[in-house]
Amino acid sequence: MVVAHQVRSSFIKGQIQIAIGSSYLITSQIERSEFLGIFGSMIDFRFRGATESDFAAILALNLESEHFLSPLNPNKLARLCREAAVFQVATSHDLVAGFLLVFGPQADYDSPNFLWFKARYHDFLYVDRIVISEKFRGHHLASTLYERLENHALAHDVARIVCEVNIDPPNPASLRFHESQGFMEVGRQSVPSDQKIGEQKIVSLQAKALKHSAG
Repeated sequence: MVVAHQVRSSFIKGQIQIAIGSSYLITSQIERSEFLGIFGSMIDFRFRGATESDFAAILALNLESEHFLSPLNPNKLARLCREAAVFQVATSHDLVAGFLLVFGPQADYDSPNFLWFKARYHDFLYVDRIVISEKFRGHHLASTLYERLENHALAHDVARIVCEVNIDPPNPASLRFHESQGFMEVGRQSVPSDQKIGEQKIVSLQAKALKHSAG
């Protein structure tokens, strides 16, 4: 999506280090695996805008969680990348640890959940998907990506961040996570299942209103 406030900014292009500790040069998969297992709490995550060179890793991560997400293929991913207001990857030692894909109200996107929000709000950022690699879970990476998104939204005077969470079939972990992030249910709807043709699923439409400082 291209947000109403032209949100392609340094949020996408910048990099920060959020982990404690030094950078490690891990040259082999075995060494990298041992490092992640022993020194996981010291992982050096970096954040930047997604590029075409990340697409293979992003598609693999999406496939990893496709039971909760709509499928992606290279053509669809390239189109969504062009429409995205924010498309971030989190990396560790050149591995894509997770990604966040977000659209604004001006995006050309046919998702029924995005369209639900677009029919009701004129000012929002819609989280289409956030995916963390199973190898990097447990390091609060999803929370960090959401925190960065919220700071970006506040800097651009966006009124709210919105998303949907599956409730039938259920995704209790995602419900708990979004509740902890301050999201509240603003509606429900039945939409076609991404996994089974002819079947429906029920989603909870959620929003987090952002508090902007006066003056």
